[in-house]
Amino acid sequence: MYTEGSAIDATVLAMADRDVVVTGGDVELVRNMSYHYRSWGGMGGPTTATARRSEVVDRSVVHSGGPLPGGQPLVQQVRLQVPPDGPGSVRAELLEISWAVHARLRTKGCRDAEATKHILVLSEARECAAVAQSAPLVEDRGCAVLGFESLSSRRLVGGLPLSGVLTVAPLRPVTARALRLDLVLLEHVAHGPWVTDDPARSPANEEKDAEAPRCQHGVGGTVGSAPASRPALTRRLVDPDSP
Repeated sequence: MYTEGSAIDATVLAMADRDVVVTGGDVELVRNMSYHYRSWGGMGGPTTATARRSEVVDRSVVHSGGPLPGGQPLVQQVRLQVPPDGPGSVRAELLEISWAVHARLRTKGCRDAEATKHILVLSEARECAAVAQSAPLVEDRGCAVLGFESLSSRRLVGGLPLSGVLTVAPLRPVTARALRLDLVLLEHVAHGPWVTDDPARSPANEEKDAEAPRCQHGVGGTVGSAPASRPALTRRLVDPDSP
């Protein structure tokens, strides 16, 4: 498990079962991305299109070329750098970002020897720092005001618990059967992969949004009219790929 901007130290081990001539070898850090966006078909109605892209973001040479005797192991340490801006691994409804370390050894007269190891990159969410300082959005519906007295963190990490205290301040006599808290993932894709001057392909017409609860937490019992109640909440985020 790695974070944006961190270094990946790896050991490459290769061994041929007979004498071969190596023409080159390298290890690559590959970022794979796919996302869905709104597209407008020939009939004028919107459809969902998918864009995919794979990109090598770092590379290290493990063998510049030459003979490799059969049975003799080739062992080399390499270091790859995760870009500071990532982005981190994501698996959601509209967006999927995955990372992999891919090793390749090219030999003369033989098929390339290859190996791939998928890795998890956690996002530092630097561009979302302002969100953690923003005030919560409150809707009272004329009955009660919900608020978070505390949250253990506003930066979530998959597999780690999120805890806090929720307050319920009734505005008038009211009885609630139960409370339910949803941890909701909001996704927004601004446009497709090609931005041009063609007004028929305006990025504003390619936006696509999705909203999906990732987990739910129910608070049983009733909530009376006064004073304000303070039900505690604890929820473990079980999805390791949650963005």
